[in-house]
Amino acid sequence: MSEPLAPAPVVLPFTGLNGPTPVAVGPGGAVYVGDYYNNRVVQLASSSFAETELPFAGLNRPQSLAVDSTGTVYVSDARGEVLTLPAGATSQSKLADTGAEDPAGLAVDTGGNVYVVDSNNNRVLKLPAR
Repeated sequence: MSEPLAPAPVVLPFTGLNGPTPVAVGPGGAVYVGDYYNNRVVQLASSSFAETELPFAGLNRPQSLAVDSTGTVYVSDARGEVLTLPAGATSQSKLADTGAEDPAGLAVDTGGNVYVVDSNNNRVLKLPAR
């Protein structure tokens, strides 16, 4: 007996993406995508499918994304910077300039510590919670 087929994938209504790379889901179900070549992060609200560009100024090719339990968005970019944007904020903060050459992964634990995978240097960095 064969296994039942999985449901067909649903294409989310993001517009104008150019090289979408990282993706994360927030605590309320919103979906966040790093738009690599457009140097931006966009959010798709879970209930309305309304797309919003997050106010990350000077973002340089988002490499990885994470969203914590409070809705704060963390993004690393090609410069090795880690930027944060608390839910509802209108400007970002620079969490750290990690020196990472290829920040390929980002995660936040329940204590607020941020972990960055630095692929080119074969290491994982831990940025202690503030």
